[in-house]
Order: sequence, then C-alpha cells, then structure tokens
Amino acid sequence: MPIYNRAGFLTTSISSVLNQTFADFELLCVDDGSTDSSVSIINDFAKKDKRVRLVELKQNEGRCVARNTGIELAASEWICFLDSDDIFYPNHLETHYNLIQQNPKYHLFATEQIISGKTKKYGNPKLRKSIQEINLKDIIFSGSLQINQLCFNKTKIDTRFTNENIPVSEDWLFTRLLLLETTMLKVNTVTNELLDHPNRTMRLISSEDFVLWKEMTVMMFINSPLLARSLRRKLKSFIWLLCANTLLSDGKKKLATPFFLESLRLPHTYTNPLLYKALVKYVTK
Repeated sequence: MPIYNRAGFLTTSISSVLNQTFADFELLCVDDGSTDSSVSIINDFAKKDKRVRLVELKQNEGRCVARNTGIELAASEWICFLDSDDIFYPNHLETHYNLIQQNPKYHLFATEQIISGKTKKYGNPKLRKSIQEINLKDIIFSGSLQINQLCFNKTKIDTRFTNENIPVSEDWLFTRLLLLETTMLKVNTVTNELLDHPNRTMRLISSEDFVLWKEMTVMMFINSPLLARSLRRKLKSFIWLLCANTLLSDGKKKLATPFFLESLRLPHTYTNPLLYKALVKYVTK
C-alpha cells in the first residue's frame, strides 16, 4: 500500500485488509513522505496487529517508488496492491489464494472491481466470462485493469515499475508489461472497490499533463523489444487519437490538432471509433 497524505482514508483502507477472510498475509504500508497524520494512523494499527508493517521513505518520491520498495521488501513471493484510498472486500485475498492453489501453472491473476458502485466492464466480451485466460491482445486497446485487481509472483515475473517518475498511467504500463511476460488468469468475482473522490490523482491532473504522461507510457511500451511489430503502429494510432479526444473534451482544439493530424498518417486510424468521436468534438465543441 503506497501512502502519501491519505489520513482521511487510511483507517477504512487498512481495516478492509485486516478484515480479510484469508488471514495469513503481511500488509506493507509504504509511507511516501507524508506530512499529515498518516504515519501515526499506521503505527496505531501496527501496535494492535503484527501483520501491519510500516516502511517510511525519507521524502516523497512517488507511488511507483513506493510500490517497488514494497515489492522488494515483501516477505511473500505473492504480491497484491491496494491504493491507500481504496478498499478490499473481505473475499479479496481468499479469492486470489484459491486461484493460486487451483492453477499452479499461472503466475499472474486478477479479480473484478467496482468503481464507486459500478462494475468495470471491458470492450472485449471474452473478458466477461466467469474465468478466462487473458493475453496482451485482449486488453491492449481497452481500459486498463486497475492495479488493485492484480496478484503476481515476484520471483517468477521480473516486471517492476520501470520509470519511477510516472505520476499517472503507470498501471496501464505495468499491466501490459506483465502481459508481455506471461498470461493472466482472471476471475469475474468482485473483490475490491475504487473509491472515486475529488482528491484522486486523476481528478486533480490537468488534461495536458494527462496527455503528456499517457503518451510517454504508451511510447515506452511501444519501444519494448518484446512487443510484436504488428501492434506498434496500431498502438501509435490509438494513443494519438486518445490524446486528441482527451484535449478536445476539455475544449483544447489547438493542442489536440497535432495529435489528430499525426493519427491520420496511419491506416489503423480509419477503423478506430475514436476518430469519429474526435470529428464530432471538432464540430460541436
């Protein structure tokens, strides 16, 4: 659990982990230089429950650093993530434990998530089956699996948060890097909830900064030597159209236009629904 100034959410988030039906776990709370009462709250829990362990970083370095620190210090080979303003349902760890025990050939698992009361669905109908294998091609152009849904074996998979300075879209990159290494087994059981609120990072970041980091993460992924060449041009078309649409939705046509024009150079653009969404926004915004 990476933590930075989340005192208002920590009691609920930590309690959701301690209330798991599967009890054999360690909760690594990696405080990323908080200046509020977050450390005090964690210490209070640690005094009452030995499964809670506080790790303090000397200064604020970002959640990618905090997560990498937690991965390396974790006593177990199996890693789950929970953002410090979200919650696990009581079945989260037990669901993952059962998946691990019943499917020993897999090293990466995921469950389903609720976002503020709505089940997150993906464009590919295959992802709505009760349990299924997921490969990179299944989610590469869809909304990313959120970090709280994952469980992976750190001794079998080398993937880490490679660029530790990324403030957003790092989960997009991390999930796809995992799927470059291995196949995921996902069960359609809701085990966690993303609590949307005004102070979430995605709510606070500007559309320009979002586009900057989204483009950077996708280009980092495109440059991976493990990625098939056939997917690289498709991804470029996707990211440029996504960036254009994000800026157009914010009324920033001038900033959106270079991305839009760049996308038109690629044949994959003309079969992408994002192209036509962008055209509508140019006319109506």
